[in-house]
Amino acid sequence: MRLLLIIISALLSIIDVLGQNFVPNGSFELYPLCPTSRNDGRKCFNWDAPTLGTSDYFNTCATNASNVDVPNNFAGSQMPRTGNAYTGLYASLNFVPPFLEYREYMQVTLDSLLIAGGIYTFEMWVSLADNSNFASNKIGAHISAIKPTSNNDTYLNVIPQIISPAYIIDKVGWTKITGVYIATGGERYITIGVFEPAATNTRIAVSGGSGGSNYNGVSYYYIDDVSLTRACDLPDTLLAPDIYECVTSFPSVTLSAAGPGARAYLWNTGATTPTITVNQAGTYFVKVNTPFCTRYDTIKIEYPLIPVVDLGSDTSFCNNAPFSLELNAQNTGAFYNWSTGAFSQKITVTQQGKYHVSISKNGCTFYDSLTVSVDTLPYLDLGANDTLCEGMEKQLNAYSPNVTYLWQDGSIEPSHTATTSGKYSVLVKSGVCMARDSVDLVFEPKPNLDLGPNTAYCFQQPVTLSSNIIGDSYLWQDGSTQSSFIATQAGIYRMELIKGKCTVRDSIELRQKIIPTLNLGADTKICKEAALSINLTNIAKSAIWNDASTELNKELKAPGIFYVSILNNDDCSAIDTIKLDTFTSPTVTLGNDSFICEDSYLRLDPGVYNNYNWQDGSNSRIFNATIAGIYFVSIKDENSCNASDTIALTVKNKPAISMLKLLRICNPDTLITPKGLFKNYLWQDGSTDTSFRVMEYGVFTFTGTDSNNCANIARLEVTNNCPPNIFVPNAFTPQDNDGINDFFIPVTRNVRDIEFKVFNRWGELLFQTQKLGEGWDGTFLNKPATSDVYVYTIKFEAFSGETGTRKGNVTLLR
Repeated sequence: MRLLLIIISALLSIIDVLGQNFVPNGSFELYPLCPTSRNDGRKCFNWDAPTLGTSDYFNTCATNASNVDVPNNFAGSQMPRTGNAYTGLYASLNFVPPFLEYREYMQVTLDSLLIAGGIYTFEMWVSLADNSNFASNKIGAHISAIKPTSNNDTYLNVIPQIISPAYIIDKVGWTKITGVYIATGGERYITIGVFEPAATNTRIAVSGGSGGSNYNGVSYYYIDDVSLTRACDLPDTLLAPDIYECVTSFPSVTLSAAGPGARAYLWNTGATTPTITVNQAGTYFVKVNTPFCTRYDTIKIEYPLIPVVDLGSDTSFCNNAPFSLELNAQNTGAFYNWSTGAFSQKITVTQQGKYHVSISKNGCTFYDSLTVSVDTLPYLDLGANDTLCEGMEKQLNAYSPNVTYLWQDGSIEPSHTATTSGKYSVLVKSGVCMARDSVDLVFEPKPNLDLGPNTAYCFQQPVTLSSNIIGDSYLWQDGSTQSSFIATQAGIYRMELIKGKCTVRDSIELRQKIIPTLNLGADTKICKEAALSINLTNIAKSAIWNDASTELNKELKAPGIFYVSILNNDDCSAIDTIKLDTFTSPTVTLGNDSFICEDSYLRLDPGVYNNYNWQDGSNSRIFNATIAGIYFVSIKDENSCNASDTIALTVKNKPAISMLKLLRICNPDTLITPKGLFKNYLWQDGSTDTSFRVMEYGVFTFTGTDSNNCANIARLEVTNNCPPNIFVPNAFTPQDNDGINDFFIPVTRNVRDIEFKVFNRWGELLFQTQKLGEGWDGTFLNKPATSDVYVYTIKFEAFSGETGTRKGNVTLLR
C-alpha cells in the first residue's frame, strides 16, 4: 500500500511539473497594497522594474482618482483578461529627445531554475491601450540566468527569445504572444518589454489615440496572464509508419522509439531497450516514459512473399527462316495476364515483338518481359579484285547499320585498309544473321624518284634538274612536262612522275648562297690625324685591297681612293670603292702659365667650338679656375676634329694687414695707420693716404694692394663709449596753447634704448614709450589729466653698454 502511494505521489508530481507555471503571480492578482498612482508597477508581488523606466499596475481595487483603476485609467479602458488586475508599460514614448529612447520593462524571478535541454512554452496576453497612436511589433520576453538591469530609463541591450510576430494593433481584445524556448540551464529571470533602440524600433500609426500630452510617439501596452510551462520532450509519434511490403524473403527490421529525455521503455515483446529487432510480421507497440510525460505508439509489419518468374533473356531470329518460341510464366496457381491477352501459364510466339506478363499471388504482383526480334541479313560487297601501287592504300568498306565485323586479321572495324598484296575477307554479323565476302589485291613495286639532295648556289650560272628514272609522264611545279628543268634562282622544285599504276613525287630545294653585302660607305672627309677603320670580319673570309694587302681590319688614312674585293664563307664575292679627303685641323690655346690672387679666379676661354671636355669632366665653354693646379681642355669642332691645350696655375697669398678691428672711445679723434707691405692704399672714402684720421663713430674700411696686385681688406668699427646723460624736467604745462613745455620729455645723450613710464599717485600706468625723444602730452584715455604730481620711471641702455634706472616726480600744471 505504501509503494502504491509513492507511485501515485510521483505521478502527481510529474503532472504538476508539466502543468506548472514557473512565473509566480503571472496574472498580477497578488499585491501588498492597492495602486494609488502611475508608476506603481512594483506594487505587484514578485514583479519588479529592471531600469529607471516605471511600469504601471492596474487593479479594480484602485480609486478612479488614481488613474490606475480597472477598466478606466490614464491609458484608456480595458477589462482584465482574467481576474481583477493587469500591468502596463511604454513600448515607445516620443520620436525626439529627451524621450526618444525611453522604455519601460517588467521583470519576474521564476519559481525554479530551468533545466538544460528542457522545452518550455512561454505565453503572455497584451492589448494596445486606447491612448496609443502607434503600434509596435517588437514587444517580447528575454529569458536569462543573469538579471539584466540598467541605471537609466533607456532600452535594455539584450536579445529577446520570444517576440511578437506582427504589429499588435487590437485595442478592444487581448492578443496572445507565445513561443517555445529550449533552456540552456540555470535560467531564473523573465524580462518583458521592447529591447530595440529607436533606430530599429519599428512602429506603425494607429487611429483613435491621442498619444498623451507632449508626446508624439506613444505605444502603450497592457499585459496579463504571463506563463512559462514545461512541455513534453517526446514527439507525438515515436515509431515509423506501418510497413506493408512484398518481399522475396522476410527481412530483419529494427524498430526505434528513442526520444529526447526518455528514461524508460517497455515493448509488447517484453524488451526495455530503446530499439528492438524483429524477424516476423506482426503488430508491435511501445510505452516510453520521461520525468515529465508518457508516450505510446504502435506499428504493424506485413511482408508477403513476391511470386518470382523468369521468361529468359531477350532472343533473336534471322529473317531468312520462320521461327516458334514457347514462353512459360511458372508459379502454378497464380493469376496470369499476358500482353497478348492470354491468361494461361504458357504461350507460343511466332512474331517479333516485346512480350510481358504480370503474375499475382498473395496480394503481391511480379512482372517480367522478353523481347523477340528478327534480324535482317546484312548486305556485303567488297568489290572486284584489283592491282595498285606499292605505298597506296585500298579502303575496303563492309559497313551496314547495327552489325559486327570480323576481318581476316581479327580486326573488328566496319572498314579495313589494305596496303600489301593478298586475300582480304570479312564476316559480318547482324544479331543471328551472318554474311561473308573476300577480294584479292596486288601492290606493284613503287619506283624511286630522286632529284638529288638540297643544294646552295651563288646562281652565277643555271642548274639543270632531271629524273633518275624513265617514266610514262612528267609534271614540274610550273606545269612543264619535260624530263628535265633549268633552274636560274633559289626555290623549291617539284616533279611528279607516273609509271604504270604508280605516281611518285620528289622535290629539291635550291638555296641562294649568301651574297656578301659590302659597303665601304659614301666618299667622305676625316680629320687629318684620324683614320677610317674598315672591319670586314663579319662578312668576309678573305679580302684583297688595291695596294695588294689582305687585311680584314684595315685603317685607311686620307687622302686617296681605296677599293677591295672580298669572298665570304659561301665563296661568293663583292667589290666596293671609297674616296677619302681631310679637314683642316682646329687649334686651341688657354694662354701661358699664370697665377691668381687668393680668393680670386682666372677665366679660361678656349674659343667657340662644338664640344668641350675639361679636366674635371665639365663641358661648358668657360671654366673659372680658383685653385692652383694643371688645367686642360679638349675640344671638337664642327667636323668632330679634336684639339687640346694645358695651362699651369699658381695662387698668390693676399697681403697681411695689421690694424685694429674695434675701437671704443668717447669723442673720437684718432689717427689709424695699418701695417703691412702695400703698393697701394685705399680707404672707404676713396682717399689713398697711408693713414686715416677717425673723427666720428662708425665703420671704416681699408684695402691694401701688394706688388702682385693682390688685395686684402681690413675693417675697423668705432663705437661710442661716452657715459649716459639724462635730464628730466620737474614740471610741464600741457595744452596751454603757448607751444612751450607742452610735453613731459626726458632729454638724453649717449643713450641707445629707453623705456619711459608715467604713473598717477595710485600706481595706475598713464603713459609708456620705448622711443627716444617721445614724451607724455598730459592725457589719459584721450582725456586731459588733472593738475597733480605724477611719478615716472626710466630704464635705459647707453652706447657704452651701461644700463640703469631713474625714478622721480613731475608736476602737471594747468
